Amino acid sequence: LGEAGAASYTDLAVFKDIDLSNSRDPRISKFYVGDTVRYSLQVVNNGSVAVSGATLTDVAETGLEGLTWSCTVVKGDAQCPAPSGTGLPNFTIPKLG
Repeated sequence: LGEAGAASYTDLAVFKDIDLSNSRDPRISKFYVGDTVRYSLQVVNNGSVAVSGATLTDVAETGLEGLTWSCTVVKGDAQCPAPSGTGLPNFTIPKLG
């Protein structure tokens, strides 16, 4: 307490240790009409705090057809929004530990 019983306050900033990264493997540079292309996207939280609500969006050239995706938790405490879907992945990840 300060003089005459007055309260004293200090501002304190708290930062969470969140470190998200993503990668695509293999890096696709060329494919042809009729080719089947498979690749994986990996999203990793290298931080010490779990993340909820991170958005994953992938982009591709227009005109691609028959796109599907699947989601698997490989390591840690994470949740997929669904086990699989159609189109390009464009979703919110419920939890990434």
